[in-house]
Amino acid sequence: MQHARHALEIDPSLGAPYSVLAFTSANAHRWLEAGRYYSEALKRSPNDIAIINLYEEFLADVGHMSDSLKQTLRGYELDPVSMRSNMGAGWALTANGEPQRALEYFERAWVSSKFEPVWRGKFVSLIEQDRYDEAEAWLGEHLDPANIEADVAFLRGHQDPSKTLGAADTIVKETLEGRLRSLFGGIMVASLGQEDAYYRLLSSDTSVSIRGLWWFSSSSIRQDPRLQEIVGNLSLMPYWEEFGPPDACNLLPAGKLRCFR
Repeated sequence: MQHARHALEIDPSLGAPYSVLAFTSANAHRWLEAGRYYSEALKRSPNDIAIINLYEEFLADVGHMSDSLKQTLRGYELDPVSMRSNMGAGWALTANGEPQRALEYFERAWVSSKFEPVWRGKFVSLIEQDRYDEAEAWLGEHLDPANIEADVAFLRGHQDPSKTLGAADTIVKETLEGRLRSLFGGIMVASLGQEDAYYRLLSSDTSVSIRGLWWFSSSSIRQDPRLQEIVGNLSLMPYWEEFGPPDACNLLPAGKLRCFR
């Protein structure tokens, strides 16, 4: 942060240093500070792809999923050929309940780069559409076949409701043992709708992204009473009071959040 502040002392018109301050603040769960810094960054550099990419991920973390999608698609319009723009658009569309539309972006990204988050994005989007045979075939393209247990469990958990709880437990175990990135572990458990497993994962690993809370398909996670404790521990309320509540949620008196879907 010191270098970013020094850069702004030299030239306060720069947007990039503000994005560095915003990213650092968000990692420390200073969400309101981060939101203000991102506003300053985009005011100065509205077409900077790197800033837009960071901002759309930040918006997804704080539950502004529709705004995150708008930023992601704007980034794609500015840079339609890059792997990052296509991958980001695919994940944002899937998170907003448009997994079918997401597939074309993941497929373009995969042609550009055989990158694990691209593979997983297409896998998740296929499963969110109940296209299980295609998801099964896509497992054959897995970039780490020796470490596929969580992905197989995710597929089986969606295919067979009797296996959903066991699938969520497997994903939590694989995440906590470091074989699955915490961002993806959280999203996959949330997609399965397993509240106990999801909140157990959040309480066991503070690095787990809360992005899965706000996915279109994880309404049962949002409506669980334990949500209040999580958002309180993460100090999200000051951000929402200034920038608005998460999509499909309302702010209530006494610092409470109510999600209606």
